[in-house]
Formats: sequence, C-alpha cells, structure tokens
Amino acid sequence: MKKYAFYVVLMLILTAMTAGVALAAAPKYPERDITIIGPWSPGSGTDTIGRVVAQYASEKWGVPVNVINKVGAYGISGVQELAEAKPDGYTLGTSCQADAQVMYAIFGDNLPFTKDQRTYIVKLSELRFIAAVSVEQNIKTFEELMEFARTDPSFRWSGGSVTGLTGFAIAYLLNEAGVKDINAKRVNFEGGGMDATAAMAGGHLTTYFISETEYKTYCAGDKPLLRPLAVVGDQRLKTAPDLPTTKELGYQCTLKGWYGITGPANIPDYVYTAWEKLVEEGREELEKRYQKAGITFTYLPHKEFTAEGDKMYNDVVKLISELGLEFDVD
Repeated sequence: MKKYAFYVVLMLILTAMTAGVALAAAPKYPERDITIIGPWSPGSGTDTIGRVVAQYASEKWGVPVNVINKVGAYGISGVQELAEAKPDGYTLGTSCQADAQVMYAIFGDNLPFTKDQRTYIVKLSELRFIAAVSVEQNIKTFEELMEFARTDPSFRWSGGSVTGLTGFAIAYLLNEAGVKDINAKRVNFEGGGMDATAAMAGGHLTTYFISETEYKTYCAGDKPLLRPLAVVGDQRLKTAPDLPTTKELGYQCTLKGWYGITGPANIPDYVYTAWEKLVEEGREELEKRYQKAGITFTYLPHKEFTAEGDKMYNDVVKLISELGLEFDVD
C-alpha cells in the first residue's frame, strides 16, 4: 500500500513538473508589432474585416497591429508574402475564401506556394452575396437580369478577381437559368471586387455580385451607384429585408463566403490560442463594430475554422468541374 501511494505521489509530481515546463516554454504573445497582410484592395470586405479586429487587438494588447495591403496578381502577391513569412505570429493575413481556397483550386501547381503553407487562426465573418446592376441599367428584377443574360449578346459578368467566390455564385445561377457560353462572357479584374464594382457603375459590366459588406456603400443613401436585385441563398438580409432571396425565386445556389485571420504554416499553438481568447472575450464589442461596418460577425476558433476551410476547398474543386468553368489568365 505504501509503495502504491509512493508511485501515485511521484506521478502527481511529474505531471505538475511537466505542466510547469510547458507553461514556462510558451512565450508571452504578443510582445511587439503585428503586421496583417491584406491581399485585396483597401476598402474591400477583406480589408475592412482585418482593420476592425486589428484596431481592437491594438487596444487590448497594447501593441500596434497594422494592416498592410499587398495587392496584385489576383491576390497571389500578398498570399506569397504571407506563406513565406516566419511562423511566429507577427506576420498574419486578413483572408477570405478567394485567397485561401479558390486560388489553389484554380492555379494549383503553378503557384509558388501550396495550400498547406497556411494556418487558419480565427474566422470572423460569414457573408452572403447580393446580385446587383448599375442604377443606369434598365434591369429592375433578378429574373430580368437572367433574361438579359440569356438573350442579349452584350451581357458581361464578373466575379471580381478570377479567384472570387462570388464568381462561382454567379456562374452557378447563370447555369441554373440556362445561360450559354458563361466562360466567354466573364471579365476578370486583378484588384478584385472594387474594380468590378467601378466597371459596373461605369456601364462597362452588366452584373457583379457584391458582398453584404459593400451593400451600404453602393446601394444605400440618396445617390446609390448600384441596384440590388436579390440575395444569394435562402435567408434575407437584416440590412435589406425587402430583397428576395434566390431560393425564393426558384434557384438552388446557397454559396456564401467568409473572412478571417490566417497565417503561415506551423504557427505555434499559443498564437491562435491568444487570438481565440481575444475574440471570445471581445465577442460583444467586435459584433457591434462589425455591425457598424455592415459586416455580419460569425466566429469560429482555429480547429473548426480549419475543418471548414478544408471542406470549402474540396467544394470549389467540385464546382469547377461541374460547371465547366475555365480560367484564361496570364
């Protein structure tokens, strides 16, 4: 009995020592400036999501957290810099499905990095897409848009960047509507949705599906640039409750995107643990700030975010095949 008690005490001591060593080994984070790379244009949804959480993190952690835009080559420039960064938590990315999944599904082995050179840290938003046209267009409803796409040879659409998930939503719906030659009618922009929106407002593009984060900027106010027609999916928006959903109009597409913070591969556990704690403890405040920016706050921690990201990549690969999408890019 004494011998058994001795072993029990010994095991407890060793367990405590091991835990103590593990705690001592984890450095304090963060201790200095953090740079968040944004691969898309300033003012885009990805940029906004990063700046809101960066400001909040700076306030709570007492260190500068700065978003720097590295735009170009369909998001590849910024993603490459992130992939090659030192995995210490001080160079991260503000990301979306375009640069985290679609890019790899399209370019594959032609990229100077792989999809495994990324860590999903925290998901911060789930967004839906809104079918829109210029207010100068004589198109008033979503069905009128689909009819125009079927019958008018001048019809042109864009997913923003070639990697934009919104492009998959448009292609899916055009395919459901029986539109022919979808690939030939597509226009791509290196800078992403900001360029596509400007082209649509200028009459050079028939439609681009904006994200709900862009609704307030382009569709609200006394002089809106764009006319919203429908929300992609099966749920109406709180910010635009009168807009019908594509599901209500008889379409099956329910694609939606996300925004979040990612990093290079092999990020230490204590980095995403710190970000998880920051977001979980500041959930109410972050939700208010994102709501003010027109963004729906939807949180997922590292593990669940990683699983969702892997699934979305597989879904995108499947969609490319099913829709017969082609990507003619330089």
